Amino acid sequence: MSYRDKYADDIEGLFSELENRVMADIVRRIKKEGQITSTADYQVRRLHDMGYSSDEIETRLKRALNASYGDIWKLYDDVVEQEYTRNKKIYEQINGEFVPYDENEQLQQQIEAAKKQAGRDIENMTKTLGIVESVGGQMTFLPLTEFYRKTLSAAVLDIASGAFDYNSVLKRTVNTLANSGIRTIDYTSGYTSRLPVAARRAVMTAVSKMAGEISEMNAEKLGTEYFEVTYHSGARPSHRKWQGRVYSKRDLVRVCGLGDKTGLKGINCYHDYYPFIPGVSKRQYSDKWLREQEKLEKKKKTFKGKEYTPYDAKQKQRRMETSMRAQRQKVRLLEEGGADPDDIIIAKARYQGQLQEYKQFSNAMGLKAQMERVYIDGLGRVASGGKIQINRSAKVSKRGIINQRDYDVPKGLGAAAKRYDVRLLQGGNASIKEGSKITKIKTFAGKGTDKEIRDRFDLEAQYGHPADSWQKNRGEAVVVHKGKERKAEIHWYEAEGEKVRMKVKRYFDEG
Repeated sequence: MSYRDKYADDIEGLFSELENRVMADIVRRIKKEGQITSTADYQVRRLHDMGYSSDEIETRLKRALNASYGDIWKLYDDVVEQEYTRNKKIYEQINGEFVPYDENEQLQQQIEAAKKQAGRDIENMTKTLGIVESVGGQMTFLPLTEFYRKTLSAAVLDIASGAFDYNSVLKRTVNTLANSGIRTIDYTSGYTSRLPVAARRAVMTAVSKMAGEISEMNAEKLGTEYFEVTYHSGARPSHRKWQGRVYSKRDLVRVCGLGDKTGLKGINCYHDYYPFIPGVSKRQYSDKWLREQEKLEKKKKTFKGKEYTPYDAKQKQRRMETSMRAQRQKVRLLEEGGADPDDIIIAKARYQGQLQEYKQFSNAMGLKAQMERVYIDGLGRVASGGKIQINRSAKVSKRGIINQRDYDVPKGLGAAAKRYDVRLLQGGNASIKEGSKITKIKTFAGKGTDKEIRDRFDLEAQYGHPADSWQKNRGEAVVVHKGKERKAEIHWYEAEGEKVRMKVKRYFDEG
């Protein structure tokens, strides 16, 4: 692990702790409301008295920010030590005068300005926090305070009206929280990312840019316009073609994309470039060695029938780590909310399954299992290493089709949130009858079966649930359209209790 990664991990860990505290607070308040059984109107009035305290959020944010500043200052100091002083030998080789950092006022001013800017960037992120959830099939960003009030209002209405029991409300909320995380949004682009990841990326990108500026300053004083770009395995394909070689300053821009967010020193780029003096400096990576490495980068390894290049494998490994962190949050939040013990056991078993597959995948790809990237959440051990016994209601047939228990469609005040729109054969939408049941449910593709869902990655992108958690189901239900009820076979996708893209396949009164 590089010195930069160490500090970035510390900063990410601080904001992971903040994220966990805010989510746990939401769950605790839902638990408190779930114990009251008076009328929904009374509950809604109480929400105004117990609404999320802005002062409470502000206090937690300030604590995380203040703690992160120390790591940012230390990181920039190390950049100076590592990146600036590394060129001292080159100065000596060409009889140049090396000015120590303590005497270099220009560089000191640059570093101080960069530190303050990094602090401002992270502070600005904390002013645009929220949750991403699926609303009508679309992923929607809600500011944190708005999500908090909306979630508590829905929980109170659903529980008080009898439309949902407490455990169902808790699982729904936990899934939304863990799948989204506390996110920050760039309102210009609409792009959102989890706060801990965004904080890490902002610091790493800023520090990388600072290191580049130090290299250019050294190159100018050394009288060279050439630079050698570093090499690392598993680089993205567009970076592999130029890494490890020597370029002029102009070609750093033209060939390597310096200054572009997708190029050298751009977002999530781990390459550096250092002054190179022709006739004095010696290349770190020969052309022969680079050709050999390129062959290795194109070599694919197989896991469960799918091939991966080293780059693909590292990307898959990062996604698996993200999924495990989300599942660990679900376990902790379910425990915090006092969920049904079986649901907690199932959540733990799912995490253990993810962990086992992660280790198997890493071994198959020849990659080190980076569990520190999972445990950075600070949640500690969430599941024992022993075998977990689960009381399953589903039964798997010999053909890999899973028979599921009937599903009760909610009714009453809280049912509006779970109307379950159904696409009709002739176009347009209907809904499933409130208070009825979806019966004869069978899972015929996806998780737990021997058939993959082709749209699983599209589903993950749209709804937030991991691609490997989706199932494709069919069942029988009463569909209501323009006041007329008809029994139909319906199909839908489902992951972690969320049912989406329901559609009618046939009506039983048509034979």
